[in-house]
Amino acid sequence: MQLDELLEKYSIEEISQHTKISVENLSVLFEKMFDRLKRIQAMGFISILEREYGLDATALREEAQSYYDAHPDQDSIIMNTPLPELKEESNFPVKIVVLLMIALGVWYMSKHFDQQVIRNFFHMGATPSAQMIQSDATALGIGNDTLQPNKNLENE
Repeated sequence: MQLDELLEKYSIEEISQHTKISVENLSVLFEKMFDRLKRIQAMGFISILEREYGLDATALREEAQSYYDAHPDQDSIIMNTPLPELKEESNFPVKIVVLLMIALGVWYMSKHFDQQVIRNFFHMGATPSAQMIQSDATALGIGNDTLQPNKNLENE
């Protein structure tokens, strides 16, 4: 199907509804006013028409390609605003907050936990001594007689 056959069979509004290309862009493309479209837009719209309608748009594609080759400034992007310079932000307040949190945690642990528990926490890999077991047992209210090794188990 050629471009003129497509326009005879369907209105621009129907083509726009089917392809989701605006009526304005289709009109500009069909009237070959390539100066009003960027290269990527024109080539994309032509590809969509070819895919959706089986259109043979080789002539239209070549005409658009030759226009954009002759007008390379059409594709250029002009930026009028300079890029903002990135400032290195100071993370000093964050460091202060972290140090205060650590200090608060150390203070809280020293006031609210048993000192023996804290020592045990930092020496987790060490084997508990008899004195540590005795102090823990006393804190739990377990008497000395309960802590004695069971003689019946040793004989087995």
